[in-house]
Amino acid sequence: MMKFKSKINSELILSLTALAGLGIAGCRTTPVIHPEKPIEIVLFVQADKPRWQKSGIMIKRGQIVHCIAEGKWSDRNGTYGPEGNPELLKDHLGLSAPANALLMKIDYHTNTYLLAQVVCVGKEINVTALGKGRLLFANNASLPLGQRGEIKVTVTVAPDADEDGLSDYDEITIWKTNPLNSDSDGDGFFDNQEAAEQKARLKEKSVPPPPP
Repeated sequence: MMKFKSKINSELILSLTALAGLGIAGCRTTPVIHPEKPIEIVLFVQADKPRWQKSGIMIKRGQIVHCIAEGKWSDRNGTYGPEGNPELLKDHLGLSAPANALLMKIDYHTNTYLLAQVVCVGKEINVTALGKGRLLFANNASLPLGQRGEIKVTVTVAPDADEDGLSDYDEITIWKTNPLNSDSDGDGFFDNQEAAEQKARLKEKSVPPPPP
């Protein structure tokens, strides 16, 4: 009787193992394209705030965060745009950036550790989120005393199905690339690399030649 029961249990375990394998395989989903235009969120980052300023935006891992910044803020030494003072660098959470530059941070957790992804926004930046967390902004200044002004930041957050650094919307509407293939033309270069090169070429053409 025990041998028969053992045989039944063995067969049951094998069947359950096979079904589990099929279930795991069935859980693998193909990336979904999100072609809709991302919503623009406008924020104002104050120069005199001593801490990171909350945006109310939550970011998911792999999403593309695009920021366009404009405006001026100043201290007793001068007036600066969002790119800050390139003659003076300050370190903040492992990032060395110009003083009075606009900084962006994504706070995210992995197990028991609180980690942060910090970047210098400047006038414009496109960032792939490395984790899920809150989006915050700050003036890269040691002390808020004497700081004046604000920077307007227009933020969009968009999915990136193929994880190539370009949002699905931008691939479809701007670059005409395949949002499910990180190397749409198969030439060995990622779509975002080719997009960056194309942007650089357009910028060079837009700069007027120096006077003779």
